Amino acid sequence: MLEVSYTKLVPYPFDTVLSQYFDYEHIAHVHPDTLGEYRVIEADGNRLVYEQIWQRNWRGKRPKSVVVQNFLPPNEIWFEFTEGLHKGTKVHTLLSEHTEGTVVEETYHVPLPNWAWLRPLLRPFMLRTIEKVWEEDLQVEVCYGGYPGIPNREVQPSGVCPPALLTTPHVLGRATDFPPQRLHRIHLEDTEVVLFYYQGHYVALEGICPHSGGILSLGRVEQNCLICPWHGAKFDVITGENLCKTAHRPLQTYQVREEEGVLNLYPVVNIESAESE
Repeated sequence: MLEVSYTKLVPYPFDTVLSQYFDYEHIAHVHPDTLGEYRVIEADGNRLVYEQIWQRNWRGKRPKSVVVQNFLPPNEIWFEFTEGLHKGTKVHTLLSEHTEGTVVEETYHVPLPNWAWLRPLLRPFMLRTIEKVWEEDLQVEVCYGGYPGIPNREVQPSGVCPPALLTTPHVLGRATDFPPQRLHRIHLEDTEVVLFYYQGHYVALEGICPHSGGILSLGRVEQNCLICPWHGAKFDVITGENLCKTAHRPLQTYQVREEEGVLNLYPVVNIESAESE
């Protein structure tokens, strides 16, 4: 058995990092080209079984794996690939609190001969792949809150994040300070707002996804949809309407006026009652 070790200091709290390992929802949206997507097969206490559907290979097919994930509270996780691609591989993960975040220590046990010449060939490739996955996580500020969640741990249910309401107008700054090519993250009255340019004018909406707290300014706009980077929730960019089942209510919208080259934000009360599933 060939072993490869990896250690990384992740600048986020222990509970946030731990929750990532049980947030299967985010895989398809954050790691489509590295991990593919996960589908739960079985959930029994601290033992979870999921099917991993990988990205397409050079033949245009999507290989599959069956993975058994065992959680040994409070900070240890084992993954075993029991069927399909990478069958026989085991991964041991150990998380430790650190003053600057969380230390992640992983050991990959690969069913290959532990030959001295093979290890230096395989190790750089594996470490590049692992680091790429972490880069994708950090780009969206480490998402959490998806299904199935950490076993035997109370987790805030989806769809309960309250709407963000502003009570007074705000001067945002000169329009030139907000380039139209990107989404802007703005904090006002302890409220987060996402501001962006759409079809000839600026649009402002509630900046935190009501599903599980995704940071919408890290998402993207496609056609008429603002898409959450964590779990793919979609909202109408003008009305804030919830366009999918991931979230359970619309986004609060705000009025933006450009006056003499300055952007001003005005509160608009338009939150509807939460949508039923």
